[in-house]
Amino acid sequence: MASSLGSAFGVAIFAAVYGAIAANRNLETAATVGIIVNVIFGVLSIFSTIFLVPLKHLMLLKNYQLEALL
Repeated sequence: MASSLGSAFGVAIFAAVYGAIAANRNLETAATVGIIVNVIFGVLSIFSTIFLVPLKHLMLLKNYQLEALL
């Protein structure tokens, strides 16, 4: 459910940025700015995951996956 909600917010943000810029300028600029906004949010989400997920949990997950393979 979280991924569906995140996707919906992503599409809504992209559509809002695209629509606001497309109303005043050309469509190519609107699409470029919309994609740049999506990339910024993607990079922000990666960094927030890196800094907010405890390293201990990642190490446990890594060890569990290695034990499952052996």
